[in-house]
Amino acid sequence: MSKEPTEFTPKHLSDLLRDECSMAGYLTNLPGSGRELLSHITRAMGPADVSAEQMQTEIFPMTYFYAHPCEMENDRTGDTVRQVRVVLMTEEFKTASFISLGVVGSMDLLRQHLGHGPWVPPLKVQLEIKKSAAKRNVYRLITH
Repeated sequence: MSKEPTEFTPKHLSDLLRDECSMAGYLTNLPGSGRELLSHITRAMGPADVSAEQMQTEIFPMTYFYAHPCEMENDRTGDTVRQVRVVLMTEEFKTASFISLGVVGSMDLLRQHLGHGPWVPPLKVQLEIKKSAAKRNVYRLITH
């Protein structure tokens, strides 16, 4: 007897990198349902309000997040690779977004220790960027 295939449901942001996760998959703690949720997701899919440069010097009060898979061209090989775009959102839905495995790992760690959110009061996060041995920028979120 064969089993019916089941839809893969991501539990961690890093799960969005897995092949069995649909490109339409996402993970979020945004409030609402129906039109309200769609409005928040549409906002998350747009350009960020706060830049990575600003996030290095300013505290970002994160209440919500939205994460989804995306495809990008590898700048070294030209191949298309699957990545995860993470959007951080304030209580007022101001956004900061990143495509970074370091931010994905930071969010998984935050969720493991502080729960899925929404976080009230907001988590005070900042972006740290360091150079790797290979001279690439490594991003991670730090909390205050």
